Amino acid sequence: MLVIAGDSHAIAIRQGFDALHSDERHRLVQKYNDVRIGMLQAGFRFMKRFHKVFDEAIVFNASIANRLEKIGVNAAIQRNDDRTFVFSIGTHGLRLYIDPAWSKFTLIPRSEKLFVSRGAMTQIVRSYNQNVIRFYDDLLDLGVSFYVLVSCPMPLAQWEFRQRTFETPNEFATLFETFQDVAVEMMLGRGVKVLRPPSSVLDGRFLRKDLQGSKNARDYHGNSKYGEIIWRDVLMPELGAGYRANLQWHPNDSRSSAVPEREAS
Repeated sequence: MLVIAGDSHAIAIRQGFDALHSDERHRLVQKYNDVRIGMLQAGFRFMKRFHKVFDEAIVFNASIANRLEKIGVNAAIQRNDDRTFVFSIGTHGLRLYIDPAWSKFTLIPRSEKLFVSRGAMTQIVRSYNQNVIRFYDDLLDLGVSFYVLVSCPMPLAQWEFRQRTFETPNEFATLFETFQDVAVEMMLGRGVKVLRPPSSVLDGRFLRKDLQGSKNARDYHGNSKYGEIIWRDVLMPELGAGYRANLQWHPNDSRSSAVPEREAS
């Protein structure tokens, strides 16, 4: 079984799966016997402890366990579990960006604001993601096969909504990209397999408007078209059910020289 689960960004992956051609879905189901996709909880809720290891298995809090059961997934992850997991947890950090303190601090050198160094940002991300990292460490210790899927880039509309805090798109994008860079570095350093969106989803440093969710003007999720791209260019090639080269994106690639769910990721 292939299980894709996490914060609200898993919704676009579910929608993208539904938008695939039937033969593409068939290849996935044929390889994994079954494909289950669902959102577990709002991203900020992963800041609290949400799992524990008990009797050689990972067990979740009641809320997540219920969500997994509703999508047809056994909520306990066993040592050497025969399922393959893809988690969309720990690479968005919305609660960090909406903090009004960023009206006084910045990651941009030589700004009039107080400068936050890369080292300080690393400590911030480590604290923010401490329970997510503990979860990934436990999965590794139990020999579970899993990937982490990095969330979509921010849409420009998110900066437009937060101009009182971030003076320029460059400043906002730098914070978002640095959070993702540091989070991904922590995961890769532990041996976690990380999958990133391809550069084709970007317009400069932001998510293409035609790939932005439609809940409201500042929706920071991808839509079904975005999910389709992730399946065809990232997930299917990596999971052995595709036919294209794996196009991975790193925030430092293809940038312009310039830089909750649903409001809770």
